[in-house]
Amino acid sequence: MSDSKVNHLSHIPIHREIHSHILPFFAASSIVIMIAVLLTGCGTSPGNTDSGTANNNPNSIGPDGGTVTSSDGKVKIVIPSGALNKDTDITFASVNNQPSGNIGIAYEVNPDGTIFNKPVTISITYDEASLPSGVSESGIKLGTVTNNKWEVITDSIVNTASNTISGSITHLSTYGIVEVTSGSVPAAPANIAATAGDGKATISWDAVSGATSYNIYWSTTSGVTKTTGTKISGVTTPYSHTGRTNGITYYYVVTAVNGYGESSESVQVSAKPVVIADTVLWGLGSVNGDIYQTSKPVYIQNHGYVRNVAQVAGGYSHILVLFNDGTLAGWGSNQYGQIGVSNYSGGLDIIAHDVISIAAGYYHTVFLKRDGTVWASGLNSYGQLGDGTLKNKSIPVQIASGVLSVSASDYATSILKQDGTLWRTDVIINPTPGQHGQFSQQASNVKVIPVYSYKPIYVTSADVLVDAGNVVGYNVSALTATSQNVYYITKGGTLYGYGENYSGQLGNGTNVGTTIPIVIANSISGVGASSNMAWFIDNNGDLYGTGDNRWGTFNPDTNSYRYVWTPVLISHSVKAIFSSAPDSYVVFFLKDY
Repeated sequence: MSDSKVNHLSHIPIHREIHSHILPFFAASSIVIMIAVLLTGCGTSPGNTDSGTANNNPNSIGPDGGTVTSSDGKVKIVIPSGALNKDTDITFASVNNQPSGNIGIAYEVNPDGTIFNKPVTISITYDEASLPSGVSESGIKLGTVTNNKWEVITDSIVNTASNTISGSITHLSTYGIVEVTSGSVPAAPANIAATAGDGKATISWDAVSGATSYNIYWSTTSGVTKTTGTKISGVTTPYSHTGRTNGITYYYVVTAVNGYGESSESVQVSAKPVVIADTVLWGLGSVNGDIYQTSKPVYIQNHGYVRNVAQVAGGYSHILVLFNDGTLAGWGSNQYGQIGVSNYSGGLDIIAHDVISIAAGYYHTVFLKRDGTVWASGLNSYGQLGDGTLKNKSIPVQIASGVLSVSASDYATSILKQDGTLWRTDVIINPTPGQHGQFSQQASNVKVIPVYSYKPIYVTSADVLVDAGNVVGYNVSALTATSQNVYYITKGGTLYGYGENYSGQLGNGTNVGTTIPIVIANSISGVGASSNMAWFIDNNGDLYGTGDNRWGTFNPDTNSYRYVWTPVLISHSVKAIFSSAPDSYVVFFLKDY
């Protein structure tokens, strides 16, 4: 700073300016001693340091941290160990050219722009009697100059007993005390979404009225809060959190900030970064008259092999494919508008972009976009679209927002909202006058719903499986269901199933069903199901199936035996599998291209 900009605390006496010639001669020797003492105690430095670092400069703070105080004693900065990488001379200077809006003296702390590795605490002392008329202690906070204007340090706290205001800073700049006028902190962000990528997770949210910035808090442990999470300040949507480890689940919440403070946390979202490989879709069984075999990948006329696939959903007569770039496409029957395009080509047609999850009922399509909105098209005579009508939709219409995941059964749709509530459309068999399809809440505190949900089955935030209000499993990590059966995988990799078994879909060598979950296999990483059949992959990538084999689903070379009573090996090196709508009798899975 130049002398024209900075008044180096001129109101504080600088003791070396005492002139000995105005003192009696006989006291000269005493004055020499006094000056020496005062210079030793006060010096010419604009600050004093209590440093935890051994160095030759008493105003320097090093990697071990320490405390530095302005020479007028009104500003103190406590620097924790590890905040600095090297010894740094920290000085204070009062400024008189700062933007208007502060109360009392503003302090430039140098070296201006120094960035700390971790938050540092700054405290400024104020004089209550000197506060402007009408300004109370509850109406002041710390402020810093950003882009030539004062910005409130939202976490600053007033201690009325010691007349100090303290807050966290991440860099050195100009600081002072500012008045906070009446107002309110912004609302928590809504429609949070987290999408996994290769070594990264992308978090997005809706803009909040009155917010000037946003913070993200993240952790590898569920239940992240502002206290427990690692903070990323001043972010914008969408935010790409790079440098993540593939295979690890990351949890996120977002807050909104303005001059009055920081909002509460948003709902939590999560993403597990994965290596995005060039995958190709395989299928076996039959859907819409097409027979799929394991001898080669799925091939679509005028398109070729279906590659770079993220998810697949099979309806009774149509197939949906979500590609790695968020593009949703479909092929098959479009009799009721389930493909969701106005002029269907008969091949693989693009339905939507920026999609993160999909589901298919018998004759309807549901998909979740990155912004948390849910869209649907197709048959709606049973109210399955939940749009408040019973009219079919040939073009997707928005049916919900603030959603975390979607599910579909034969003639119903389920959505898990970001607030942990489960909603489902009622199946309207014989509609009465004025009756329309709409969502009704089924449960709260929900974490996971099956891809195909015939009834309210879900996993709670405590990893407990609940079926029709009854607890049936613990430590659940994955779940799928049909109208007859429920299958789930525990965190230890054990696959359980229960329900009907007349086709051998429980894989225990009998045709006797059970209401109590039984172990089907161990070391399992994924499970899928459709009517009277189930399939799963183990940790080695081997794909097995059991149950109805009427279309040669589990033995594509022959369907001479209709039922498979125990799991049979279908394929090797499988990357992912997917459930299908009831009665579709097809297994879709991914392998490397």
